[in-house]
Amino acid sequence: MESHSSSSAPDERTLLLRDDQAPDEASAAPGAKTASAERRIQLRTQLGVILFAVAIYLYEYMTIAPETSIREDIICEAYYKKLDHGVSAMTTGSTERDCMVPAVQRELSLVNQVYVTLHQLPGFLALPYGIAADRIGRKKVLLMSIIGILLCEGFRHFVSKYCQQPQLHYPSSSHAYIIHPDWQAGGIPLRAIWLAPLFKVFGGGDAVTATMLLSALTDVYSEEERLVVPQRNHHLHTG
Repeated sequence: MESHSSSSAPDERTLLLRDDQAPDEASAAPGAKTASAERRIQLRTQLGVILFAVAIYLYEYMTIAPETSIREDIICEAYYKKLDHGVSAMTTGSTERDCMVPAVQRELSLVNQVYVTLHQLPGFLALPYGIAADRIGRKKVLLMSIIGILLCEGFRHFVSKYCQQPQLHYPSSSHAYIIHPDWQAGGIPLRAIWLAPLFKVFGGGDAVTATMLLSALTDVYSEEERLVVPQRNHHLHTG
């Protein structure tokens, strides 16, 4: 018993690392590197989603007031031009126009509310585009939705600009020209902005974009983290 205990006692020839411990510690370093790389991918993905959401919603909320003011000016000018038998207020130099009259505000409310309603309709295409994303890839569907949103916004701004397309009037006494905006002739009706949401049929609009972004987050997180991270980003989108 004494010889057995003495032979099993550690001495100067005993290995500090046993053979059964070496593989575990050797594999610890690659595992740490893999976890660190996955963490960087998660942070980059989440940061990209947050920046994209902030840019989209910041643009939408910052343009509400200016666009409403522009539409009110267009409707107001057209209303008083009709009352003045086609004479524009900017041509006559008169600037005292009350744009808060019921007729102007009623038309402005109609234009805005119908546009908001039509703007939400492409969201019903989220399910078909979700199925398409599983077949052709989420990046392609995300790109399609972004293109549709850009086309919608571009057409809306084009209508607002073309409604106030200026005409050039050349005075007889000078070669210089004066620009007088003509709100009717040569332009298109302001209600044409109702056609803008049709461009979001290509890609599904905002709903598909948000779905693809949240799907990208779930791809880089584990099952436990998927219950927390998308909720944080959803609060960012709706807040």
